[in-house]
Amino acid sequence: MTTQLPIKTIKQGTYSGIGVKKLSEIQSSFDFSLLWNAHHARITPQPALPLVNFSKEMVIAVYAGTKSNAGYSITVEQVEDDGNLVTISYRERSPSGMTAAVMTQPFHLVTIPKTSKQIVFKRLP
Repeated sequence: MTTQLPIKTIKQGTYSGIGVKKLSEIQSSFDFSLLWNAHHARITPQPALPLVNFSKEMVIAVYAGTKSNAGYSITVEQVEDDGNLVTISYRERSPSGMTAAVMTQPFHLVTIPKTSKQIVFKRLP
């Protein structure tokens, strides 16, 4: 039996200091701090690190990498636990029509309930 797990967005947007495609699970405040600092490397002063209760939650971070124009996005759409694996389903969207010629780095950071099960990422069409 597959169970849908709740997703809570921490931050989602199109500008990040992380310019490479990256799919991550973060299980500690130390690792989240490292990611947060890299994510905000181009912003001074950096925003405060969001509070996450790592005894009950973990962070999932999906980054689409650097894109050459506006209109791209990436979203964690669903998290399922099948008893053995936790599957993070995400979708990347491309722009349609004319867009601004600007470098973007789409991302989505979410929390999910903490798990010790193997996590797999699945890109949706």
